[in-house]
Amino acid sequence: MAGSGTESFGQWFPDRPNTLVVACSDGRLQEATDEFLSYTLDIHRYDRLYVPGGGGALSVSGGDFLRAYQL
Repeated sequence: MAGSGTESFGQWFPDRPNTLVVACSDGRLQEATDEFLSYTLDIHRYDRLYVPGGGGALSVSGGDFLRAYQL
């Protein structure tokens, strides 16, 4: 849709999003995540935190218990 004039990418808004999305950093999932948030949850403006493992990276488990604390 580049050049369609309907995109808001790069447009500055004085108010900040009030939603933080923690998602997997795998690029194959990012577009599907954006579509899900937009069409299913009606969330259009949000901050993103892409990390390996997505939201699972924030859970404390096994020998990798420090990863959640570090994030």
